[in-house]
Amino acid sequence: ENILLFTTHHIVMDGLSLEVFNEEFIKSYNSLNDAERQDDKKFQFKDYSESINAELVINKTKNENFWVKYIKNYETKYSFERDFINRKNNQQANSYTFEFVEDLTSNLKQFCIARKVTLYTLLATSVNALINTMSNHKDIIIGTVNSGRELFELNGEIGMFVKTLLLRTQINSNQTFIALLDDVKSN
Repeated sequence: ENILLFTTHHIVMDGLSLEVFNEEFIKSYNSLNDAERQDDKKFQFKDYSESINAELVINKTKNENFWVKYIKNYETKYSFERDFINRKNNQQANSYTFEFVEDLTSNLKQFCIARKVTLYTLLATSVNALINTMSNHKDIIIGTVNSGRELFELNGEIGMFVKTLLLRTQINSNQTFIALLDDVKSN
């Protein structure tokens, strides 16, 4: 019996890379006796890295101006008020677990199709509405990630392509959930 243990740090590869690694490993293992197997990769992570770094240098001022304007007048705050002091955190935490069952998921997807939004946009809007309801904050920024694989050639590559983005939502007191959903969609 043989055991293979594979471990990696998240800075080396993202979730999609793990799938690529598994497929490549199995393909390579199954073709160990195949002398003609060649690496058909023309585009590699180092190519992406050099390209993205060059783009960052070229667009540095434009990017900085965008983000300065985007978060202008935003005041950092806790999403939810704390009922303890960090150094003396003896609180008794609780949790609430729920599951998106098939009927609920189907209804949410149909709602999204009707509103022409993604399920992610609906969930992000819900998080913003929850933060607003629980904390009464009107100006909210949440962090989110995307795959960072804008080029088709990157889909089969191993690397850390994930990009973190800020999503800012400014909520009016009399705003309906649908109006908030439309705002999040356009943002």
